[in-house]
Amino acid sequence: MLERIHHRNRVAAGILGCAILMTACDSGTGGSGEPAATQQDVRENVASMALEHTDDSSEPGAGAQVAPQRAVISERPPYAEVGDELVYGYFVFPSNMIEPLPAIIMIHEWWGLNDNIRAMADRLAAEGYIVLAVDLFGGDVATTVPEARRLMLNAIESPELANENIRAAYAFVDGVAGAPRIASLGWDFGGDWSL
Repeated sequence: MLERIHHRNRVAAGILGCAILMTACDSGTGGSGEPAATQQDVRENVASMALEHTDDSSEPGAGAQVAPQRAVISERPPYAEVGDELVYGYFVFPSNMIEPLPAIIMIHEWWGLNDNIRAMADRLAAEGYIVLAVDLFGGDVATTVPEARRLMLNAIESPELANENIRAAYAFVDGVAGAPRIASLGWDFGGDWSL
């Protein structure tokens, strides 16, 4: 029961974080014709988020510590080339997969593609999905709030690179993995890119 309450609180926080980031990252105009958020607005929203998450930890949560229900196979393939650099993701699928399954493109939170995200990808794959956890931070992983803030700002201030990364992830699970259907999933920072 307590796990369900914590999960519900994390989901609510994720939705709120997505709404804040969507407002901050909108590169067009708002529905009312107002100008899009400026880089200063983005920085202020990221600073506000950093204050909100001051006591957070990059350590895997309880959900990541639950073992997958069946065996999975994981790989670290390069799925993209962004800015002349290969991008490696975490690709995982059920060990008994016979034909292509629906795919989920998983987008990490502001800590980066860490053990927590890989554990969650394993659990989703065990439920019968192909999962590609992308890396929007070029291999960097944060362990402190200031590091996470810096990495998130870098990605938000260069949205064309993140968009190229995600398009390449889609092409990978569509063309290479042959997924018949593709979804995306993310938390906080990753939830914005997922939407």
